[in-house]
Amino acid sequence: MHWFSGAIIGTAVFLPGGALAADLQPIEGASIDLGRVSGTAYYTVESDGYSLVATLASGPDATPVRLMSTLLPGQRVILSAPQVAGVEALTFEITRIGDRIEVTEPKRSPPMN
Repeated sequence: MHWFSGAIIGTAVFLPGGALAADLQPIEGASIDLGRVSGTAYYTVESDGYSLVATLASGPDATPVRLMSTLLPGQRVILSAPQVAGVEALTFEITRIGDRIEVTEPKRSPPMN
Protein backbone atom coordinates (compact mmCIF):
# COMPACT_ATOMS: atom_id res chain seq x y z
CA MET A 1 0.00 0.00 0.00
CA HIS A 2 1.27 3.45 -0.85
CA TRP A 3 1.49 6.19 1.72
CA PHE A 4 -1.12 8.15 -0.26
CA SER A 5 -4.59 6.70 0.15
CA GLY A 6 -7.16 6.40 -2.62
CA ALA A 7 -8.75 3.81 -4.84
CA ILE A 8 -9.87 3.62 -8.41
CA ILE A 9 -13.63 3.86 -8.49
CA GLY A 10 -15.86 2.58 -11.28
CA THR A 11 -15.88 -0.15 -13.86
CA ALA A 12 -12.50 -1.54 -14.89
CA VAL A 13 -11.63 -2.33 -18.50
CA PHE A 14 -8.50 -4.20 -19.58
CA LEU A 15 -6.74 -2.58 -22.53
CA PRO A 16 -4.22 -4.15 -24.93
CA GLY A 17 -0.76 -4.57 -23.41
CA GLY A 18 -2.02 -5.04 -19.87
CA ALA A 19 -3.15 -1.45 -19.19
CA LEU A 20 -6.21 -1.03 -16.99
CA ALA A 21 -8.83 1.70 -17.48
CA ALA A 22 -11.59 2.71 -15.06
CA ASP A 23 -14.14 5.49 -14.73
CA LEU A 24 -13.52 8.01 -11.97
CA GLN A 25 -16.39 9.74 -10.18
CA PRO A 26 -16.26 13.40 -8.99
CA ILE A 27 -14.46 13.86 -5.64
CA GLU A 28 -13.49 10.14 -5.53
CA GLY A 29 -9.75 9.45 -5.51
CA ALA A 30 -7.63 7.41 -7.89
CA SER A 31 -4.28 5.99 -6.75
CA ILE A 32 -1.33 6.78 -9.00
CA ASP A 33 1.62 4.36 -9.00
CA LEU A 34 4.57 5.35 -11.17
CA GLY A 35 7.19 3.22 -9.47
CA ARG A 36 9.19 5.45 -7.12
CA VAL A 37 6.61 8.23 -7.45
CA SER A 38 3.02 7.79 -6.27
CA GLY A 39 0.04 9.85 -5.27
CA THR A 40 -3.63 10.48 -5.89
CA ALA A 41 -5.89 12.26 -8.37
CA TYR A 42 -9.46 13.53 -8.13
CA TYR A 43 -11.69 15.99 -9.98
CA THR A 44 -14.64 18.28 -9.38
CA VAL A 45 -17.25 19.50 -11.86
CA GLU A 46 -16.97 23.27 -12.36
CA SER A 47 -18.76 25.70 -14.69
CA ASP A 48 -15.70 25.99 -16.98
CA GLY A 49 -14.87 22.24 -17.11
CA TYR A 50 -13.70 19.38 -14.90
CA SER A 51 -11.09 20.60 -12.43
CA LEU A 52 -8.44 17.87 -12.03
CA VAL A 53 -5.96 17.76 -9.14
CA ALA A 54 -3.11 15.20 -9.01
CA THR A 55 -0.61 15.16 -6.14
CA LEU A 56 2.61 13.12 -6.42
CA ALA A 57 5.71 12.55 -4.30
CA SER A 58 8.57 10.07 -4.02
CA GLY A 59 7.99 9.26 -0.33
CA PRO A 60 6.48 10.54 2.90
CA ASP A 61 9.36 12.97 3.54
CA ALA A 62 9.56 14.29 -0.04
CA THR A 63 8.00 17.58 -1.07
CA PRO A 64 4.87 16.73 -3.06
CA VAL A 65 4.15 18.17 -6.49
CA ARG A 66 0.60 19.10 -7.43
CA LEU A 67 -0.72 19.26 -11.00
CA MET A 68 -3.96 21.17 -11.54
CA SER A 69 -5.76 21.29 -14.87
CA THR A 70 -9.24 21.98 -16.24
CA LEU A 71 -10.35 19.30 -18.71
CA LEU A 72 -12.87 19.88 -21.47
CA PRO A 73 -14.42 16.96 -23.41
CA GLY A 74 -11.74 15.12 -25.41
CA GLN A 75 -8.78 16.44 -23.40
CA ARG A 76 -6.33 14.34 -21.40
CA VAL A 77 -3.42 14.60 -19.00
CA ILE A 78 -0.56 12.09 -19.03
CA LEU A 79 1.78 11.60 -16.07
CA SER A 80 4.90 9.64 -16.97
CA ALA A 81 7.95 8.24 -15.15
CA PRO A 82 10.96 6.95 -17.10
CA GLN A 83 12.41 3.56 -16.19
CA VAL A 84 15.79 1.90 -16.65
CA ALA A 85 17.12 1.43 -20.17
CA GLY A 86 15.11 -1.14 -22.11
CA VAL A 87 11.96 -0.73 -20.02
CA GLU A 88 9.03 1.34 -21.27
CA ALA A 89 8.15 4.42 -19.18
CA LEU A 90 5.24 4.10 -16.75
CA THR A 91 2.35 6.35 -17.76
CA PHE A 92 -0.89 7.20 -15.97
CA GLU A 93 -3.47 8.81 -18.26
CA ILE A 94 -6.55 10.82 -17.25
CA THR A 95 -9.00 11.47 -20.10
CA ARG A 96 -12.30 13.32 -20.23
CA ILE A 97 -14.69 11.47 -22.53
CA GLY A 98 -17.93 13.44 -22.75
CA ASP A 99 -19.27 13.75 -19.21
CA ARG A 100 -16.99 11.14 -17.64
CA ILE A 101 -13.36 10.82 -16.61
CA GLU A 102 -11.40 7.68 -17.44
CA VAL A 103 -8.07 6.81 -15.81
CA THR A 104 -5.64 4.37 -17.40
CA GLU A 105 -3.03 2.78 -15.17
CA PRO A 106 0.44 1.97 -16.50
CA LYS A 107 1.15 -1.33 -18.11
CA ARG A 108 4.16 -3.09 -16.65
CA SER A 109 6.54 -4.35 -19.32
CA PRO A 110 9.35 -6.83 -18.78
CA PRO A 111 12.88 -5.61 -19.67
CA MET A 112 13.80 -5.85 -23.36
CA ASN A 113 16.65 -8.14 -24.32
